[in-house]
Amino acid sequence: MISGFDIHVNYAKVVKAVSYLRTPGCLFVSTNTDSRSMHGANCVLPGNVIVTHYSIYLLVLFNG
Repeated sequence: MISGFDIHVNYAKVVKAVSYLRTPGCLFVSTNTDSRSMHGANCVLPGNVIVTHYSIYLLVLFNG
């Protein structure tokens, strides 16, 4: 499973991710683990680390 930046994360995508993460031998790859993303001089947004950490949380939650 590849985790990348996605501003349109939704329930359907989470369900799909969980099904992939439950597959034996599934390789989890995160494309970027930045904690924030700069958009202009004064605009800082959360980075992909949110999706990465949530995916790891799901992996642990559903696989013990």
